[in-house]
Amino acid sequence: MPVEPQSLAEIQHRWCEAFTNGQGRITAWTFVPKAIIDDVLSGKSQTCPMEFSDQEPLFRLAYEWMKDAMDEAGVKGREPGINPWWCWIQTSADQTCPTDVEPDDTSVLLELSLDPKDVLLSDFDMWHVPLNYWLNGEGDEAEAFEKKLELAGLNIYKNKPLPEPFHASVQASWRDIFCLDRVNGYTCELKDKTIQGVFWKMRPENIKGVVEPQNHQGHVMQDAG
Repeated sequence: MPVEPQSLAEIQHRWCEAFTNGQGRITAWTFVPKAIIDDVLSGKSQTCPMEFSDQEPLFRLAYEWMKDAMDEAGVKGREPGINPWWCWIQTSADQTCPTDVEPDDTSVLLELSLDPKDVLLSDFDMWHVPLNYWLNGEGDEAEAFEKKLELAGLNIYKNKPLPEPFHASVQASWRDIFCLDRVNGYTCELKDKTIQGVFWKMRPENIKGVVEPQNHQGHVMQDAG
C-alpha cells in the first residue's frame, strides 16, 4: 500500500524531537534589536511586531505562508498584527550558534531554550524558494509546470504571484522546506544544513542569556539523531 503523506503536525513533531536535548528543550539563537533588549530581557516584549519584518510584497507573501504553516503544524500563539520570532537551530555540521552572522550595531544575539511544541523548524537554504516565489521542482516536474504556464500565457518569473490554480501548486511545492532530510538542488545533507525555526512568543524562561561576540564560536552542535 502507498505510504500516506505525513501531516505538517507530524513533520513538526518528528524534527523538533530530533533536536530536543536531554532537558526536553530546543536550544536556539536569535538576533534582537537593541532598542527592545531591556523589554525582552525583563519579559515585557513577548511578541514580534510586524515592523521588524521586510515589507517587500513577495516577502510578506512568504511570511504569511509560514504563519499559516505554523497554524497547520499546531504551533499555537498567533495573534493579529505580529510576526513570529525567527531563530537559528543549526548553522553547519559543527556549530549551532550563528558564528558566520555577527550582530550589527543595532542588534544583540540571545541564546534561547524553547519548548519543542512551540517552534516549527525549516531548511534555511530552501526558504529562499518561498521568498523568491519559485517552484520547488526539478527536471521533468519543473518542465511540465512551466509548459502549463506557457499554455496559459503565464511565466513564474514574470507573474508573481500566479493566479489560481497555479498559485496553490507553487505554494504546495514549498512544503519540502519542513522535511529536513530532503536533498535537492536547493539544499544539502541534513548534517550540513542551516536550520531555522519560528515561534510566536519569547517568554522570560526562554532566555538563557546574551551571547557575547567573543563567545559566538563556543557552541557545538547537539546530536540530531
